[in-house]
This record gives sequence, C-alpha cells and structure tokens, in this order.
Amino acid sequence: MRSLLLLIAFSILSCNSNGQHNTAANSKPKAQKTEKSYANKLANAYYNPSKADLDLLSEIFNKLSPEQKAAQLIMIASSEKLGFPYETSVKPLADKGIAANYIFLKGTSTAFRSQEQYLNTKTHGGLLPVNACDCEATLMHNKFTDQPRMSPTSRLSDSTRLIASLDSIMLVMKSLNIDINFAPVADLGTNKAVISNRAFSTNKDSLIRYNNMFINYSQDNGIAATVKHFPGHGAVVGDTHKEKVWIDGAMQELETFRSIIAASDPLLVMVGHISVKNNPEGYNTPNGIPASISRNIVTDLLKKQLGFKGIVTTDAMNMGAIKNIPNADFEAVKAGVDLVLMPNDPQKLHRQIVAALQANDALSRQIEVSVKKIILLKIVTGRITAS
Repeated sequence: MRSLLLLIAFSILSCNSNGQHNTAANSKPKAQKTEKSYANKLANAYYNPSKADLDLLSEIFNKLSPEQKAAQLIMIASSEKLGFPYETSVKPLADKGIAANYIFLKGTSTAFRSQEQYLNTKTHGGLLPVNACDCEATLMHNKFTDQPRMSPTSRLSDSTRLIASLDSIMLVMKSLNIDINFAPVADLGTNKAVISNRAFSTNKDSLIRYNNMFINYSQDNGIAATVKHFPGHGAVVGDTHKEKVWIDGAMQELETFRSIIAASDPLLVMVGHISVKNNPEGYNTPNGIPASISRNIVTDLLKKQLGFKGIVTTDAMNMGAIKNIPNADFEAVKAGVDLVLMPNDPQKLHRQIVAALQANDALSRQIEVSVKKIILLKIVTGRITAS
C-alpha cells in the first residue's frame, strides 16, 4: 500500500492490507469479481492515487477560494424539455460560478455538444466541469432524443450484449465529454412503478453479477460508474419521483449494495430519497426524512458500516419525495453527501456551503473532504486545464 496515501487523514481514501478499498466494516466476505476480468483502471487511479496526483490535488485545493470549493459540490441540470433551460438557467449559474458540474438530462446530442463547449470554458482554479448523464440502456433514447432506442437493461443479462450496449453508450458519452454515468441500477427489478426493466434482474445473484461487469468495464474505459439507488428502491412500493416511499423493516437490498461496492469499487454511490422505519439494526430516517438527507444512512450506514470511500451523490433534489422539505439541499450536505444533484436552489446552497467552509468546525472539515473527492475525480478523469 502506498505510503503516500496520506489522504486517509481526511478520510478520502482507505485500503486494507490486501489493497481492497471498499470492504464492509463488519468484515463480511468480499464478493466475487465478474467472470471476465477488467482492470478497472479508473478505480485504481482514484483509490490508489500516484504521488503526482496527490501533489496536484493539494496544489489545486489550496488555491481554490471558498466560492470555488462550494461549486464543486453542486451539479445542475440542463434540459429545455424538463424545465432547465440552458440560456436562462444553466448558463447564468455557470457564469456566476455557482455550479462546477452538469448533468445533461434530456435533449439532443447536438444541443448538449454546443453547451458543453461553452461550459468547458468555465474553470475553477484549473478544474474543468465534470459532466454526467443517466445513461442507462433503458433510458438512453429518452435522455438523448436523437439516439436510437436500445435494448432495455433487463435484456442485457448476457455478457456479450451488455458489453456491446456499454460500448454504444460510452461512444455517445465520450463525444460529449461526459465522465460520470449515473448507472447501473442495483435495485431489484421487482418494483414496477419506476425500476422494472431498468434493472438487470429480479434475481439478486444475477443483479450483482451484471452490476459488477457494468462497473468494471465502464471504469476500465475511463467512465465513472454510479451504483444506485442506495439503500434499495427495488423491494419497495411506489416511486420517489412522485411521492414518499418507505422501507419498512429490514433493508432487503442492503447486501446487494454491500457486495457490489466491495467487488467493483464504483467511484460513486447514489442515495435515493427513500425513507426508512422499523429497521431492526436502527438505520431509520428520523421523522420520515429521505435517506439522502439522513446522516444515519449516508454517513453511519454507507460510509462507516459499508466502508464506502468514494463520492456519495444524492438523487435529483427536485423529486416528489424530497422537493417540499425545507432546506433539503443543505441538509444533504450536513448528512455527509459529497455531490448534490439538481438542488432546488443552487444559489442558496452555494451561499450555505461557503458559510460552512468558513466556520472552521467539523462540518467545514467534512465539506473539505468532499471537495477533495471531487478534485481527485477530476484529476483521474482528466478534467483539469493544461496549466
């Protein structure tokens, strides 16, 4: 293990004696790797950074202003069709330095390409924006409306078909300088309201197998993968896009997430807006708040109990299960989230993060860790300027 993994001191990175980065805290057996081995180069670069990358991280972090640091935690959406117009919403926030990251939510590849070229000029202390998409096979034609319909994820439970699908997806992503895929779905396909054919399977073992393959192949090809929707949206009733959804009792899908995180080292985990009650292990969400703004779930369960050391992102903050909760954007930060996706009030959130950074307390130090995680992601994906 590299002696230069001094980032352990601020809890970005951690390796056990075998170099395995995301093993669970309770030492459960590590899940098996997929049958075909991929190098997962991006995970290796992120969780075992070189001295040069660590030095660059320190250099960039130290020269960022509080305002530039705050912007690293914010990702805003661009979509004329879904109420996020580029000219009147995205571009002004980019010009003001409020957000440093973007999700291309729904539109044409041509429109997004033009936007990306402009947004790429908005640097923060040498950092370029990192761009994302919900590039699931099931949703691809809805996200990029000029792309053909693909076979849904549920029909990709074959290694040849899955790899071919990923090759097509990554071709689009790389043409638009998109480095984060908010996929794969690790939820069971039993939830018909919103998951269904977005999942590989209703069978846990098959689900784990193809999630691992998706992550390893994506990250071996330079695309950061995101396991979602923690702690599980497949075994619940309802759709968090529309309403509050509950896990009532044990988390039936927790071991699926634990296994995938341990086996494949995804760079990101997306926490869903799922409320939890009557959990026998005590991982409830106080007063029925969503998991995405619950420290008990984000920090105590995901980061500490499961040992996840990568980037924790929320699901979109404009969804029905969370959008009416006061101050939800900043509550997510306080819960331990590293990246707030589509905050309801980006400018207010930016001000709150700046103020928190200046407080010199436990929260400010936690936010600094989040900033460093995002910087490291941008370093290993090449989202930095030549200077």
